[in-house]
Amino acid sequence: MKLIKLLLLLLGIILLLINIIGLFTSLRNDDIFKEDIDPRFAITLSYEKSIEKMREIWQYKDVKQKLIDANKIAHEGIAHYWIPEGIDKYNLRIPIFENYVLFALGYIYPQFEMYEFCDLWEKGLERGVGLCSQKSIVLSGMLTEMNIQNDIVGLGGHVVVQALVDEGSDEHWILDPDYGVVIIHDMKTIEENPDIVQPIYYQAGFLRRNMVSIYSKDGNIIYKDGINGYPGCSFQRILVFNLFYVVKWALPLILIIPFLIKDLKKLIKKYVWHNRKN
Repeated sequence: MKLIKLLLLLLGIILLLINIIGLFTSLRNDDIFKEDIDPRFAITLSYEKSIEKMREIWQYKDVKQKLIDANKIAHEGIAHYWIPEGIDKYNLRIPIFENYVLFALGYIYPQFEMYEFCDLWEKGLERGVGLCSQKSIVLSGMLTEMNIQNDIVGLGGHVVVQALVDEGSDEHWILDPDYGVVIIHDMKTIEENPDIVQPIYYQAGFLRRNMVSIYSKDGNIIYKDGINGYPGCSFQRILVFNLFYVVKWALPLILIIPFLIKDLKKLIKKYVWHNRKN
């Protein structure tokens, strides 16, 4: 029994040390800057520079400029990369130092193996890798934090963000952080005439991709209220995610504190006995 208690204490100390190491370890592996990725989808911004630019954007009064620059950060701060070969190198699976519970689940349940960050947009930006959905989730989180109403839009094999520009006129823009494109039309307008998107993507350098078929009306779904309505970021998933971030600190404390209390009681008894003796 004593050996089991000591092993539990040791486990608690190890888990606590893992958490502390995680506080000083970045999710970003800078080797991603060296990966052979299409330059149009490659990462060019460090996490620190991305956050610095976000602080600048928060000061803008012009909402349109906020949308343009926030979309640019999500585009340039996250590489289009989601390859199983880089699952551990680029922390597509939550690493042990970030959350040992989610790390373990990544080996048990497929949905945790290559994990997209939802409500913690900073984590997704810090990791710096993802597909169109991760980039759109990050952008949605950024806009929500700036109190800009937005929706995530599921297209035919692609994900973008629709953001409110002007409440008075109910003007919306489509933001595509994966391609780094801003379309100054809402989904309704685009679905009525999808041909209007092609020149915009051409201008951004995507000459061979037929975006008209992607934006055509069939299969498009607008998930209202940003990540709150997006199926990939369901309430249950976010709840479980946040719960495990509580558990990762609570568990080692539960394992360690009884021993600390026991030692504290001994010290108190020793102190009281010493005072009585004197």
